[in-house]
Amino acid sequence: MAGYRCEHVVILPQGGEHRIVLAAYQAVDPEAALRWVLERASSVSVHLSAAAAEAIETLLADENERTAFVEALQSGYGYGFELSDIDTGTQLDGPTVHLFTTRRSRLRPTNRTE
Repeated sequence: MAGYRCEHVVILPQGGEHRIVLAAYQAVDPEAALRWVLERASSVSVHLSAAAAEAIETLLADENERTAFVEALQSGYGYGFELSDIDTGTQLDGPTVHLFTTRRSRLRPTNRTE
């Protein structure tokens, strides 16, 4: 059975790219994947710089972007939203990048009897 693997990844620019998966979700259809990505993006926006939070608000309001997301997944393609949080208040060598991605994957059965 196919599903959609959704991830919220932070990429830190320390010595190249260091990826940290903050959250993941296995969606059963493109609409569930979109809901998870939008909810996750909305929930982290309060912790980001004003520019990054504004980018997320624009994304949440963009019907064309949401339609493109669902259509890409229905066609078998992955989709991602990426934003750089330039005003992080940290001593990093560059901006922290938040990446929200979804790709087609195989669902694992959760209720197995052995």
